Amino acid sequence: MRVVLEGEGLLASGCVLGEERGGRLFYVAGLCKSQELRLGLTYTIASWAAQGGRLFAGLALDACGCRVTVTVSLLLCALGTSIVALSIADPAGRSEALQQSGLTIGFFMLALGGSGVSLSLQSVAALFPAHRSLVTTALTGALQLSSGVYVLFELLQRAGASVLVMLLVHAGVCLCFAAGALLAWPASRRATRRGAAPVAPRRVGSRQYALLVLIFTVHLLQCQFLLGNVGTQLDEKGDDGTARITFSACLSLTILVSPLVGHFIDRFGFAVSFAVINSIFLAISVLLLLPSLAAQYVMAVLNAISRVSLWSCFFSYTGATFSFYHFGKLAGGGLLLAATVSLLQFPLLDLTLGPFEGDFTFVNALFAAMSCALYPAIFWLARIEARRLTEEIAVAASKPPDLPSSVETI
Repeated sequence: MRVVLEGEGLLASGCVLGEERGGRLFYVAGLCKSQELRLGLTYTIASWAAQGGRLFAGLALDACGCRVTVTVSLLLCALGTSIVALSIADPAGRSEALQQSGLTIGFFMLALGGSGVSLSLQSVAALFPAHRSLVTTALTGALQLSSGVYVLFELLQRAGASVLVMLLVHAGVCLCFAAGALLAWPASRRATRRGAAPVAPRRVGSRQYALLVLIFTVHLLQCQFLLGNVGTQLDEKGDDGTARITFSACLSLTILVSPLVGHFIDRFGFAVSFAVINSIFLAISVLLLLPSLAAQYVMAVLNAISRVSLWSCFFSYTGATFSFYHFGKLAGGGLLLAATVSLLQFPLLDLTLGPFEGDFTFVNALFAAMSCALYPAIFWLARIEARRLTEEIAVAASKPPDLPSSVETI
């Protein structure tokens, strides 16, 4: 969506337009730093709402159930999209301060509503206790498919379609889904709590939860920074727009590999999965350090796999380890902390465009070092999980086998 906004020439005052390449406007002095920072600030605030807002969505989910949470979230999406559309309409007649305020408020509401829909759907995995990771990953893959909407927006924009009309259609679709959720979703709150028991308070503050949030927080910062600035990095490597569209398309197509990711988590466990995910994030940073544009196509594929795997592991581990009884609060709390830390992406962008003069080498090297530093935490989590599984096996072995109800005992 950021590329679509840049294509509309929003927030680009003081920048002298030069050539157009691959449907994207370039400037005489290279990047328009002021535009990058303005859009970067809007994106940072919206990305915080997309992740941190899940705590409020989680509280609503635990208190009101899926039906109310999904319906209200979709209404927020429709309202936010409409505000963005109004901010884009007649840009010449509005000041840039008013444009940015409208874009920020609109994207904030859109992200907040999207986070509510996403978190509510994840709790459906409780209905499939034997395949929770598989179901969670499939739902996460479906979430990533939503990025395909903005790929379509960019392609239609190149063909001359009105962005305003596309956004209003998007808002209308959200309203239709909100009506469908209100009418079709079960009203009972128990639908997604089958077999769930209250989580022990000591486990909420356990080392497992702390390590889980630590791993997720570090990788979320990298995910959000890359998502917001991948177009700029690809442009610096000579992209004509093809690699950028490939990057977005790979995110949309993760739904095709999400069942395999879920099966991998169920088959090999969380510790191994987190180690593989961490290695993929490390590889992404290394590929971004390379000047080769061809290497970025591999990066795009790895990024899509790592994103769906990271979210799937986080949601699956939270539900499997701490039960789904307080899933909304636990997942939302971790996401709020991770989202707050991810606000560092804006200072990192400012540092990159300022002292480093648009060179992303420092940031990518930093993310590579952070991935390396996570291996001890993952190893620690693996030891805790191994000890927990050993204790559960011992407890299960000490219990007498269940007799059929038809067998009489003395």
